[in-house]
Amino acid sequence: INAEYGDQKKKDQSSFKNVSEENQRLKAQTEKLERDVKAEKETLLTENEKLKRERDSLKGERDTYKNQIDKGNQVTETLTAKIETLSKERETLSKERENLLKEKETLSKERENLLKEKETLLKERE
Repeated sequence: INAEYGDQKKKDQSSFKNVSEENQRLKAQTEKLERDVKAEKETLLTENEKLKRERDSLKGERDTYKNQIDKGNQVTETLTAKIETLSKERETLSKERENLLKEKETLSKERENLLKEKETLLKERE
């Protein structure tokens, strides 16, 4: 019985030693994995913050460009309206010029007639 007990005790001690070594190995592996996960988590958090800042910066740029486009569109609308107004004014001035030319022609004819009349009167007076 003592021999069996001694053999069993040795087996149990050997098993305990094996289990203990396995536990130490698993504990070391777990600690390493926890360190790796922590480091990866910190890296990801840092990258996430960097991406958030970049996103915010890009949103700001986008808003700036949108504002510039809106201002450009407003300027375009204003200039288009001015062009339309100037075209109408040009048309009006063109019509006024035509009228003034007709009036000039009329006045010129009247002048001619008056000069002829004056000449006739001068001849009659002589």
